[in-house]
Amino acid sequence: MQKALVLSMLALLFIMTIFMSNETVPVAIGNTQDMGSRLAKVFGIDRPLWVPNRIADYITNNGQLVSHIPARSAGMEWPAGSRNTINFASGLWLAGKKDGEIVTAAAEYRTEFQPGKVIGWSPGVAGMPANPQDPSFKVYIINERDATTPTGNSDYVNWPVQDGAPVDANGKPLLLGTSTAWAVFNDFDQALHDTLFKTKPMGVEVQMTAWAYDIPNDLGDMMFFKFEFINKSGKDVTDAYVAFWADVDIGDGVDLVGCDTTLSLGYQYKTQNDGLYGANPPAIGYDFLQGPIVPSPGDTANVSGRKMPGFRNLPMSAFIKYIGGGPRQFRDPETGAEAYNYLRGFDLFGDPVIDPLTGKPTKFWHAGDPVTRTGWVDDTHSDKRFLMSSGPFTIADGDTQEVVGGIVIAQDQTWQETVRLLKARDQHEQQLFDDNFVLPDSPSSLVVTASPDTASILLSWNNAVESFREIDQFNLDSLGNPTYYAFQGYNVYQLSAPAVSQLTKIKRIASFDVIDGVVQIRDNVFVQEIGETVERVVQDARDTGLQRYLRIASDALNGNTPLLRNREYYFAVTAYVYNRYGIPKTLEGLLQPLAVRPQNPPLGSKWTTPFGETLPVSHSGRSEGEVFPLVVDPAALTDHEYQVTFRTEPNGASVWEVTDLTAGTVKVSGWKNQAQQPNDGDADFPIVDGLLVKVFGPPEALNTVTFNRPDNERWFSGNNWGGEFINGSIGLGKKFFGSNIKPEQYVTAEIRFRTNADGQRAYTYLRGGSPDYQFVSYERQHFTVWDVTAQPPRQLNAAIVEQSGQQNGLWDPSFPGARNYLFILHSTYSGDLPDPYYTSRNLFSNAQEFDTMYLWWPILRAGFTAPAWQDGQVLTIRPNFVNTPNDVFTFKSKAPIKDDLKLARSQAAALVNVYPNPYRGFNIEETSSHNRFVTFTHLPANAKIQIYTLSGELVRTIEHLDSSAYERWDLRNSRRALVASGIYLARLDMGPVGVKVLKLVIFQSTESLDLF
Repeated sequence: MQKALVLSMLALLFIMTIFMSNETVPVAIGNTQDMGSRLAKVFGIDRPLWVPNRIADYITNNGQLVSHIPARSAGMEWPAGSRNTINFASGLWLAGKKDGEIVTAAAEYRTEFQPGKVIGWSPGVAGMPANPQDPSFKVYIINERDATTPTGNSDYVNWPVQDGAPVDANGKPLLLGTSTAWAVFNDFDQALHDTLFKTKPMGVEVQMTAWAYDIPNDLGDMMFFKFEFINKSGKDVTDAYVAFWADVDIGDGVDLVGCDTTLSLGYQYKTQNDGLYGANPPAIGYDFLQGPIVPSPGDTANVSGRKMPGFRNLPMSAFIKYIGGGPRQFRDPETGAEAYNYLRGFDLFGDPVIDPLTGKPTKFWHAGDPVTRTGWVDDTHSDKRFLMSSGPFTIADGDTQEVVGGIVIAQDQTWQETVRLLKARDQHEQQLFDDNFVLPDSPSSLVVTASPDTASILLSWNNAVESFREIDQFNLDSLGNPTYYAFQGYNVYQLSAPAVSQLTKIKRIASFDVIDGVVQIRDNVFVQEIGETVERVVQDARDTGLQRYLRIASDALNGNTPLLRNREYYFAVTAYVYNRYGIPKTLEGLLQPLAVRPQNPPLGSKWTTPFGETLPVSHSGRSEGEVFPLVVDPAALTDHEYQVTFRTEPNGASVWEVTDLTAGTVKVSGWKNQAQQPNDGDADFPIVDGLLVKVFGPPEALNTVTFNRPDNERWFSGNNWGGEFINGSIGLGKKFFGSNIKPEQYVTAEIRFRTNADGQRAYTYLRGGSPDYQFVSYERQHFTVWDVTAQPPRQLNAAIVEQSGQQNGLWDPSFPGARNYLFILHSTYSGDLPDPYYTSRNLFSNAQEFDTMYLWWPILRAGFTAPAWQDGQVLTIRPNFVNTPNDVFTFKSKAPIKDDLKLARSQAAALVNVYPNPYRGFNIEETSSHNRFVTFTHLPANAKIQIYTLSGELVRTIEHLDSSAYERWDLRNSRRALVASGIYLARLDMGPVGVKVLKLVIFQSTESLDLF
């Protein structure tokens, strides 16, 4: 049958259907659409436009995978929104034998399927179809955001588990990909069979699950379909075949077809310009990702990730094309026998298809490679249909077969590159399926707390997501190794509504990210408005450093005007992760809007410490660190005392804890960050009971080096080894050879020079000796070394290095290049007898066993030929005194006043109110003209609101029974009719808080008649 004839007949049928079947006209409902806009009731055939990614498809509940009927043209658009179409129509085919007779269950331009499940089946007894007009048998579509805002999508709320719709481990609707569609249908209506292939019904129920990924890589150009065929006919169906039928029309519909038997792929492409797509038209393919299973000892089949020993999955067993206006043996089938011949790989009459290159029969049209021009390839552009099948197999009575297929689209610079890309994507699609779609997860949702005051809102959140590290098996590095997505930052958004929809305005108002040099993350993004993929900034990373709170005082969606007291605002905080090799490069958590109002504290409450105040802190210990408990949430303060203490990890890192001394609980443990400057803006600190606990600790480094000399003459300079002072010649010992010194062990050391070599003894090690850096002597030097942090000062050990061939037993700084090192040790001076600990160890190879605090590598200053030692010269090395386990910081907060009845009564007199007042037919918080209301504010937990006319007639009674401070009146009376414009009195009985009467003026936009 010719497509033109089909279309003309269908146009007539469509007009008749409008009056006869009550079919709903479909609307766009994909994952970028407002689910609330879809009609709640669907009778009969449902054909919504599903837009899960870059593909837009009219999907159905009657076996048509792509329906041409709603658009009265091609049913699949790519890219979505471009108005370029790629697939006219497509459907599912089944055929087999029951009692030796051919039976079919198929969908093409017309269909033998009807909506609904099959009920009443028992072994050997055929079931009965449920009412196909039941509105519950529609196409259900759920999306990624539904898990957090389920009430925004009736399909999620009413997910038909009772009909077989899949659920996850928690019993919630199973979301595959970022958007999932589900429907159930059957072929039990004989009248539908009479209009297509004229066989008896096969008697199957089909449960279809379709899903896709809205990801800006090749997954964004794929769709997946899983079909579960349940035989409810009461008899076995043998010699069965399943097939994907497609009338692919790429743009103008003049195409070439081909198949790849190694991939179980059937595809359609062009080698010439297209009327819609231009010079480089795309290609589209279908794949059997999981074929039906048949017994096969020694093999193992895959059924949705489950392994089935003793079975195997069948691949594509035939690929047939038939041609509009072509030879009779390759026209559209009109009977079950003709369709069955095609499914088995024969022509319409059951004769073999002959490969013109080999002269031998084949079941695969055009299985050659069009790029290399090897094998049988299509060379005539024309309007074609293709049928790719898999079989034979058996569906026993009551048994189930499961088949998974995929649709993939590709487009490149030339037709050859397009075909290559299509096959590469198909391989990726198969790999993803075989690996159960093990894709990196987006970061989980954050636990966000909102704390309002009279003019602002504080958002704060936890840091659990910062440990995120997810392997990416598909985006590999240059060496072929798996890559990783790791936490990168936070985004804060303001939204215009409490649920995310197509109409919701969303604005990012703040971002905080890890300081690591990763800024302005760019990626390729498909822009639906222009139908192209462009590179743009996807995350505005700026190396700001992390922050886990934000105080918001302005409305970013309304010109940054101040927030209005009592008005409801919506915010969300997300985390995002980054993989430089990833496609996409970033993954971001779901938006979970949080509703909050700037408001006074609850009645009877009063904050004792304002936002931004720093609490006083006491400190014991010698560190130069500080702790700043900054009030960020006055409502969360307690009357508790807290303590900050430090410990050193086995790897030498210093971490700190916050302990609630009053409650005896550790609030923060193992926190590493310490600010480098007291006021450096670093906010990467925890929030504890309303306090941002910021710890400042100077880095483990030298603070100052000074030289006091009586003759005002400095005779030395320094050899720069990367130290911090005197031309880089002096620094921490652990940065030179190494050291076992802990941060808390550093002391201020003085090197006191002597005119004569009558100072203390030093351990001498020989560079270039045998072995290198071995101990050689313990001689007196021109200095003594002292710990002046101790009181009284404590004399310290020292070690020197001499160069082999130049040794004289003295530390004798001379010329550049000489290795006259001086090591200041932490241990107390050994006296005249050396300590075997030092004499038995190698200064270089055992450096990690030496208690080296500081290393100095001086050289003679220009103009000096020898050291100008002199009594009274002192070199002082002062370290930063870091926070150590010996340091303890203590502070106490003061809880707000709460539940003070006297205070509540005085506050109620001033604060309990209603807004807007007067009501002038509009409230800025209203979402529609059918949702009118005013709001009573600052209510206690229990209150009764009675609305009266001026004449004393009771209009409405409202019981306020929750802990919120707000209650709405929908401007309706007790009979649910809108009240008339006028002046009303509101009596608020607040129990022990008292009674307050408010005058309220209402101007309605329309008047409502009294009810009779």
